[in-house]
Amino acid sequence: MTTRRERKPGNYIAEWFGHRVYPVVAATHQSLQDQQSQRCPFLSVVTGGTTECIKAEKSKGVCSISSISNRKRQDWLVCPFRALDEQLLDNAARRLFGHAVDADISLVPAPVLGRQERADAFRERVRGGMPSLVYFQNKLGGEISVSATERSPEFSFEPERYSKPQVSEKKNNPRAASYASR
Repeated sequence: MTTRRERKPGNYIAEWFGHRVYPVVAATHQSLQDQQSQRCPFLSVVTGGTTECIKAEKSKGVCSISSISNRKRQDWLVCPFRALDEQLLDNAARRLFGHAVDADISLVPAPVLGRQERADAFRERVRGGMPSLVYFQNKLGGEISVSATERSPEFSFEPERYSKPQVSEKKNNPRAASYASR
C-alpha cells in the first residue's frame, strides 16, 4: 500500500478559461469575469467580440494541464484555441517567416478583416512594405469570400485548406505572397 507521500504528483488543470489556477490561482477581476461567463479569452481576442468557450461540457474551460513529464512539471495545451495566444502566434510567425524579434510585423486574425477600419489599416501596412500576416483557424469562421474588383472576380475559399499565409503587395495590389497547403 502506498502512502500519500509516496504517490507521484498527478495532473492538474493549469489554466481554466484562459487564466492560471495551478500552482497559483490568478485572482483578478478579468479572470473571475471570464470564468463566471465561460468566456474564452483567446477566441474573444481573435474574433474581436465576446466568445464563449466552445468545448464539450466535460472539458469546458480547460486550456492546459500541468503534469510531470521529463522528470519535471510542465504545462501541456489541451485546447487548440489556447494556441491562438497573440504572443505564441507572434513568436511562431517570426520563426516561420524569418523576421527578427524586434521587426515590426502585423499578425492579424482573418475574421477581423471584415471590419473596414482593420482592413484599411492592414492594407496600409502592406502598401508600406511592412510585414503583414493573416492567419486562419477553422473555428474562427467558415468560408472566406473575397469581393470582386475591377481586375479580379469574386472568389471564396475554405481557410482550413491553407496555413501560414503571408501577404505582400505588387504594384499597389495586395496578394498572398506565400502559403503552405495541407
